[in-house]
Amino acid sequence: MTINICGDFTTEYNGIKSVEENIAISSDILKLFGCADINVVNLEAPVANEKMLPIKKAGPSLSTTPKTIEYLNRCKVNMVTLANNHFCDYGLAGVDETIRCLEKNNISHIGGGRNNGEVKNIHYVEIKGVKVAFFNYCENEFSTLEDWGSNPLDTINVYHDLQKAKEIADKRIIIIHGGHEGYQLPSPRMKKLYHFFIDVGADVVINHHQHCYSGWEEYNNGVIFYGLGNFFFDEIDSKVSKIWNYGYIVNLNINNSLDVNYDVIPYKQCLEAKSTILLNDKEKVVFLKNIETINGIIKDDEVLLSQFEKFCRGQANNTLTSFSIYQNRFLLALCRRGFLPNFLGDKKKLNIMNKLRCESHKDVASEVFKLMLDKQKNE
Repeated sequence: MTINICGDFTTEYNGIKSVEENIAISSDILKLFGCADINVVNLEAPVANEKMLPIKKAGPSLSTTPKTIEYLNRCKVNMVTLANNHFCDYGLAGVDETIRCLEKNNISHIGGGRNNGEVKNIHYVEIKGVKVAFFNYCENEFSTLEDWGSNPLDTINVYHDLQKAKEIADKRIIIIHGGHEGYQLPSPRMKKLYHFFIDVGADVVINHHQHCYSGWEEYNNGVIFYGLGNFFFDEIDSKVSKIWNYGYIVNLNINNSLDVNYDVIPYKQCLEAKSTILLNDKEKVVFLKNIETINGIIKDDEVLLSQFEKFCRGQANNTLTSFSIYQNRFLLALCRRGFLPNFLGDKKKLNIMNKLRCESHKDVASEVFKLMLDKQKNE
């Protein structure tokens, strides 16, 4: 069984034009897809129309059209992951329309749906006598809801899902949407968690969401890929780091002896040509050298922690601004850049940290905000 697994696919900005012109995915990648049994992409946006309204949330709302689903079908994509932070951007109507389009085009979906049965469904595929279970989860943002939406990343639920699948499937592949945007390393928490998933039954763990590629490691007879990067995702801001434009496909081959062999296939996307194309030999050497450096950091827990602390120091103003008194976006921008004070004294910072770190306090704080927002929605 041959499987290709890819990162985020959406048609923002100029992306829809590439889809309409049939050039979003280059011919060399289409050849790879044509030789595989399963091709998976993360569908980073729901199908929506002009009658649908975006939900209230932090961050942008993304959408696409039925043409995107039709295009993915023509490209031999036969499975999409829906557990991501944008799947519910246009509410239940967008979720329903997305699944309707996927079913019309015979594309399987995991990690999201119109009810809990669809959301939490484990997808099994059997080819050439090998049965594989696919799981899809995302970190808890605005798409993880109670009765529909995306499948939340819950450690206990993942454990039970794996135990169930171990009785049915030969191999188990987990795909997760999580991590820190623009940061090319896993946090120490992510590494510990993904190790645990391998320990309790996963054979492969694959992560995307950060809009940049990360490295991988072999661990306890399994393999973990910490970030695939964008597969096809145009950008509006030319100042965004060019790590946005590079990533890799994970190619898995599971033989009849149930050995899992893997390869990474690097590409560049949405640069001069608004498409995703494989790197040439010279570009590939540079890319793999960068990956080698990243992999070295991932293996060393002390260096990994040091790098994460450095990243967090760089995020300090942005994080503290989230708790400031400012509402106006211009004032918020000035505060993030350090031109305005955040008015958070040490005592206030300690109180906020306690609310975020203590499980019981966090339960109450999350529920309070949910109840308040639900009340406003119903008024």
